[in-house]
Amino acid sequence: MADPPSWTGPDRFGWSVLEVPAARLDGAVRALREATVTVLRDPRSVLITSGKRSGAVVLRLHGDSFSVVFHVSPGDGPVLLVLDELPGYAVRVDTAPDPKAVMRVMTMKFEVLRAVEMAQRSRPAAADTPVSHRLGLYKLT
Repeated sequence: MADPPSWTGPDRFGWSVLEVPAARLDGAVRALREATVTVLRDPRSVLITSGKRSGAVVLRLHGDSFSVVFHVSPGDGPVLLVLDELPGYAVRVDTAPDPKAVMRVMTMKFEVLRAVEMAQRSRPAAADTPVSHRLGLYKLT
């Protein structure tokens, strides 16, 4: 997502993207609820990368049964969940027509970024950690 291919379509990211309201999938509801706790429990579950061509900053959070991927900068990209219960698919959860569902996704993004910031303050990166894996690489406020 940091440097997406120039074509568009359902296989743009190498897997099928489903646009399903998060409330319809137990795993999606659980992922949105547990994302912040996952960061606080294990800050190494977060990978922040920057696109070489686009300059976009993307955050990937890997939990026990899910991964969440979204743009940090610019912040208007898709919010994707990859769930163990749906192998081979990603679920886009930021396009639901229900304002409460959109607010839930935006709240999750905000809380995850806040947890990442708290983690970077409490644990400076080791000198041998690759730059792209350091939580402190980007100022998230």
